[in-house]
Amino acid sequence: MINFPVKCLSDFNDYAVLGLSPFASKTDVKFAYKRLALKYHPDVVKGDHIAEKNKMFRDIKSAYETLMRKFEEEEQMQTMQDCGDYDEWDEWMGFEGGMPATYHSC
Repeated sequence: MINFPVKCLSDFNDYAVLGLSPFASKTDVKFAYKRLALKYHPDVVKGDHIAEKNKMFRDIKSAYETLMRKFEEEEQMQTMQDCGDYDEWDEWMGFEGGMPATYHSC
């Protein structure tokens, strides 16, 4: 069975805030966040429009956290699917139950 990723509308907005396409990878998201954080971080911003840039930084951080959470959930789902195959392997190999072998030394 092939699973295609489904993007919801909020994901599109998060990608847009970071200046990425909806098909960007986890590495792309990290790189874009670091680049924009260096530009809009409150410790770096000086001059005019400080409030606007602080709001932009909060939006960037929120989008990054949301997308990273989504990537982590996808990785967990993939891991759970992979673990499901392990049970079939155990049954095929004959490890589906029974008494464990023990060794007693004299």
